[in-house]
Amino acid sequence: MTRSRDHETPAETGSGRPDLSRSRSKPITLTEARERLTLSIAEAAYLMGVSSSWLYAEAERGGLPTRRCKGRVLVLAQPFLAGFTDRQAAS
Repeated sequence: MTRSRDHETPAETGSGRPDLSRSRSKPITLTEARERLTLSIAEAAYLMGVSSSWLYAEAERGGLPTRRCKGRVLVLAQPFLAGFTDRQAAS
């Protein structure tokens, strides 16, 4: 089965960050993320500066607030951002 370009997952760049320029959406900002209930793995990876594959593995280990919906792994935005903010404040 061939997937259409509209349904491809974002490709990884050489830096390990997802290349959201090839996806249907532009990179998300923290302001936009705060207004959302969920984030895709690619969006959360972009915000953290890590690869999508690392974030999927972290979700499997239970280190990320996620829910599955129709086969997709969604990151719960508010708990994710709270932890993200707490780590920044501690530094």
